Amino acid sequence: MQNNTLFLSDENFPGMRLHRFELLNWGGFDGAPVTLDFDGNSLLLVGLNRTGKTTILDAMATLYAVEPRYNQSAENAANDKGRSVSTYVLGKYGNEREERFGGTIEQNLRGRNTISILLGYYADTRGNSYTVGQYFWFNSTQEKKTPEREYFIAPGSFSIGRDILRLERGGQGKQFTIEEIKKNIRNFAGVELFRSFDSRREKCYSERFMQVLGITSRQGFDFIAKTISVRGIDDINQFIRDRLPPRDFGQSLTDLLDK
Repeated sequence: MQNNTLFLSDENFPGMRLHRFELLNWGGFDGAPVTLDFDGNSLLLVGLNRTGKTTILDAMATLYAVEPRYNQSAENAANDKGRSVSTYVLGKYGNEREERFGGTIEQNLRGRNTISILLGYYADTRGNSYTVGQYFWFNSTQEKKTPEREYFIAPGSFSIGRDILRLERGGQGKQFTIEEIKKNIRNFAGVELFRSFDSRREKCYSERFMQVLGITSRQGFDFIAKTISVRGIDDINQFIRDRLPPRDFGQSLTDLLDK
């Protein structure tokens, strides 16, 4: 029997909500973990231009897509500073003209030996909770422009500082290797590790993430990634039509937004 709803529905219990989001070495946030506490509620990000608001939203969108359509301002486009997973991991902030050969050199906060981590903690009112995360690194034996990337999902609450970097156990200031990061994550009770975002041949991150969130349709999952870092909406009806398939999923826009 085909399921025509985007989300599992139970009127008596709200679904999974994002309670905490953390990032390490992402865009201009360099060197130390950054934590945003939602507690399952809305969060208003306020700040001057170029202080990292879009960077945070793009990091959240990355939990839901391999390479989201990152929010790119006209200024970024004009200066050829398009956002991508690679530029966020390296912390690219500009280009410097190379006078000798007439080209440009990327200016980055971090080198290819960096490790970046994104992590979200989700919980519902029934006492269920999960930590969902991704980590990125560049393979030292290859010259790939895009970083390597793996995924993990674990029941319960874990954090970058306390559980991955183990800052309370002498990890402050230590330069971790990717092998050490992976080892610390493997120690999470009940953790599931994934090498691929999507895969038909092996268990994959996106399918398990959908189960955790109670999302029954791929369209619902993709909808989240497409809307997280949207800068502005002129017409809400057209916005929904452009991002959802032209079919009735058996629920109103109000029901969708309530989830």
